[in-house]
Amino acid sequence: MLHQIQKTQEAFEEATPKKSILSLSEVEQVFEDMMLAKMPEVEIAHDCIANENPYYKTIQFTTWAGCFIMHPLNHHLAQQQVIDGLGDPNQKVANRFKEYFIDKINNTNANKYIQVKDKPEKYVDELIVLPGSDKLKKFVDMMKLKALREQVKSLGIKPHPLTTEGDYKEQCSFFPNHVNYKGSTDLYDVLKKAKVVHTTHLSESALYAAVLNKDIGSVDSYWKRNECSFWHLNSLIFGRPKETADVNVLKAISNHKAGVIQPLVDNNWVDKLEKYIDYIRTVRQLYKGRYV
Repeated sequence: MLHQIQKTQEAFEEATPKKSILSLSEVEQVFEDMMLAKMPEVEIAHDCIANENPYYKTIQFTTWAGCFIMHPLNHHLAQQQVIDGLGDPNQKVANRFKEYFIDKINNTNANKYIQVKDKPEKYVDELIVLPGSDKLKKFVDMMKLKALREQVKSLGIKPHPLTTEGDYKEQCSFFPNHVNYKGSTDLYDVLKKAKVVHTTHLSESALYAAVLNKDIGSVDSYWKRNECSFWHLNSLIFGRPKETADVNVLKAISNHKAGVIQPLVDNNWVDKLEKYIDYIRTVRQLYKGRYV
């Protein structure tokens, strides 16, 4: 099994508010136990991207906006499970998810990284949210950045906390006449004041911008979107009016099929988790023998 436990515990502690650490760690343990009991032939892996045969051999898990998320390592099935959750005729939007996300922003505990602590000296109308150095050149559309640089006057660029010094210097050179925030700047303080947020399918900022009813633009490469960590969830947000950009994703994650768990929101999260594993096991069996 690809549990990678030591890395997982550290990641949870960085990626979630302290009051959620214990609950998400508990979800992880129950998830591992259920997978071993119900799908021992399937491995689990933490925070990775791959595109396996739809008769998959791995389910990956990670955190997204303080939630525990899981999906097969197959781009199509990852999106299919979210669409199935959205399409469930008996599923209603769970307002408590929206309240949870807004509360995280307002109480300044939405940041994933403990080194984020600086308040911005200036606010802007439009904000670009960049991924870390390990994904920056691969996933971001440089022509889109150039267009924003030339067309937007009140523009700020927020680098990821895990941005190298070299990449930050390059960013400042690329945007010499705009506001270059530091990696340690509180993203969500800036995001709350911005009118437009330009981000990627890699970033949780898309969800937070949606629940705050911001205009949302994309700066990722169109052809690389399905390789992004949160593509299957964020794809329900981009390209929709700001007034309703959060409706579909909130409805989807309220359903067990989407594979999103937050014990502080889900009244019976163990049941939701078990229903997800049963659902995704059935999906896997539908693809048995279809592709070699």
